[in-house]
Amino acid sequence: QLAEEQVETAGEQIAKDVRESGAGLRLWGVMSRGWLALLDQGIISGTNFVTSFLIGRFLGKEDLGLFFVTISLFTVLQCVTDQLIHTPYLVRAPHLRGGQRRRFGGSMFLSALLLAGLASLVILVVGGLMSGGVTSSGVLAENGSLTVGMPAMLVALAAFLPGMMLREFTHSMLHNQLRQGEVVLLDGAVAALQLLLMSSFLLFEWLTILNALSIIAFASTLIGSLWLPRILREFSFRPRLAPFDFANNWPIGRWTLGSYIIGSSAPTVLPWVLAVTHGAVATGVLAACLTLFGIAHTFLRGLGKYMAPQLSVSYANGGIEALQSSLRTFATYSLLAMSGIGVVLFFGGEYLVRFVYGNAYAGTGPIMRTLAVG
Repeated sequence: QLAEEQVETAGEQIAKDVRESGAGLRLWGVMSRGWLALLDQGIISGTNFVTSFLIGRFLGKEDLGLFFVTISLFTVLQCVTDQLIHTPYLVRAPHLRGGQRRRFGGSMFLSALLLAGLASLVILVVGGLMSGGVTSSGVLAENGSLTVGMPAMLVALAAFLPGMMLREFTHSMLHNQLRQGEVVLLDGAVAALQLLLMSSFLLFEWLTILNALSIIAFASTLIGSLWLPRILREFSFRPRLAPFDFANNWPIGRWTLGSYIIGSSAPTVLPWVLAVTHGAVATGVLAACLTLFGIAHTFLRGLGKYMAPQLSVSYANGGIEALQSSLRTFATYSLLAMSGIGVVLFFGGEYLVRFVYGNAYAGTGPIMRTLAVG
């Protein structure tokens, strides 16, 4: 029934204009939206890089390790939400008409809100259990900062998580609707506020890892809240139907979530394993190395965030042949970029780490080479 409906989403309107305006406009439209997606990911990766630099350079390996494992947990939750909420939206939204699409968007917002609340509750419980039981069990007794600092970071993350996920929801919905210009403005505003506050705190010697997390949450919550009305006015809310929409999304979400857990969760889970077995200092060294690989992720994630809605629109308009063509383009540019960046980081990775974070991070050559091959 959905396949037979006459649809015209924002992405399909772009495709219609492209077909009517010729190859020149088509090339310009694709390139402009692609460059905006890359610019947006550059803003995000650059902000993460500067944050990691300030903590690793001025607070040390230990604090960088604690901060890194906390943010990695947020990344896991963000990715789970993407697979269960935003990927099904990408698949289903192009096949829904105006009123249906607005109601479906409202259900997605309510589902995301519920997932954020449940995640906050679980993190809060885990943080409380760690503060009461980790020291007595002796699991992390050799690293006092991990024993004492990690529960406090988890409690802070539980409090800040809904606001941070609010920004991520707004960011993803704008991307899904191919509104790359607005995404750049949203993330640019968050980045400007976050870096301004962190620089000020560093200047007055107030910067700690808890303050850094608070600044990230404050910037995300404030800008996300200001932008949220632009998203909500396109939704209609029927809470009774939200569970049915989520159930209909599950056949899609279970496979994308399973794919993420199997293929992509290791980079965010391994820092926790390292923190437990070798402590926060070793985790901080790994964090410094992984941060430099944000150079590669900037291109890959930026292109991916542009291509994901583009693939959905391509399939809706041109079927399997259009989808295959878009996939070939995505794979070609991704492989070329990853190969070039990997070679540079394989041979010059340790020099880059020492240049950015200082000589205290010497000896990271084997780590960088291993990451480059991976």
